[in-house]
Amino acid sequence: MVLSIIKRSTNVIQKNWSDYDKFLVLSDRSRGKIGTEYGHFMRFKTVVEALKKMRSTQGNIVVIDGEAIDKKKITATEATNILSNIYECKWNNVTEKMLLVASQLRISLR
Repeated sequence: MVLSIIKRSTNVIQKNWSDYDKFLVLSDRSRGKIGTEYGHFMRFKTVVEALKKMRSTQGNIVVIDGEAIDKKKITATEATNILSNIYECKWNNVTEKMLLVASQLRISLR
């Protein structure tokens, strides 16, 4: 009972967080997999935009910033799940797959 009350109050507070606040929490939970500086956040946003495009693309090719990426490393379903975890500030093996997307885009998040 107490845990559910705490979880609900945390969710209400989290809704008021900025994207940068959520990024900082996620980077902390990643245990060093993604950096905490503002430059890391800006590159993270680029990866999130790529994930949004991958979510809506069923084939193996996606166009990001005018560049065709073939043989994308995640499925549309995986992109959806990664984005869901990002929005909820959850870091787990699903969220970690965003690093595959970052590497495919030649973006370092550390």
